[in-house]
Amino acid sequence: MTKGTVLFDLDGTIADSQKGIINALEYMIEELALPTQTTAQLISFIGPPLNETIMKVFSLDEAATQQAIKTFQAYYAPKGLYENELYPGMHETLAALQAQDLQLAIATSKPEPFAKKIIDHLELTPYFSGVYGASVDATTRVKKADVITYALAELGLSTKTEPLLMVGDRQNDILGAKQNEMAAVGVSYGFGSIAELKKAGAVQIVTQPTDLITTLPANLKL
Repeated sequence: MTKGTVLFDLDGTIADSQKGIINALEYMIEELALPTQTTAQLISFIGPPLNETIMKVFSLDEAATQQAIKTFQAYYAPKGLYENELYPGMHETLAALQAQDLQLAIATSKPEPFAKKIIDHLELTPYFSGVYGASVDATTRVKKADVITYALAELGLSTKTEPLLMVGDRQNDILGAKQNEMAAVGVSYGFGSIAELKKAGAVQIVTQPTDLITTLPANLKL
């Protein structure tokens, strides 16, 4: 019997995915002759649904956006997804949470097959009851709220009967949790700012992974 379930975002929460995503974006931009972006601008792509950001930033229609996604994935699938670095203390944190009888799972806007490969590559699979992500077509299940709904259904959980919590580094993580009637803890060591997380309504914000060992159990309640 678990004492509650925690859903983790992936990029910017479990691992620093900046290198692989930026390399894939730069490949996409060069291949499709899209307007050049600064590194700071490219970092803002990390976290929110990629198709929405690409469509907005480059003013693309649906068909052109899908072509851009395919071009991005042409680099990301064989190489970029392995250009991830685990945040310091993450193994220790996940092991400690698991030892407290918490069920852990991933809920990410990244396509699910990519997320599963990354978790396996980082040797984190034993910590998680499931890895749930966006649909491969990047259209039918992309928004964080939809991914969380999907994850809860797959895990057989209800916000009305189970202590649940979301952890993430961007406002879409916090807002997606709220849409599912869940509280969310923000992490400031990822790609979002403390101001962004506070505005979205994070119940607490931590500055390093190991802080989650005590913060998450304290915030898990119906």
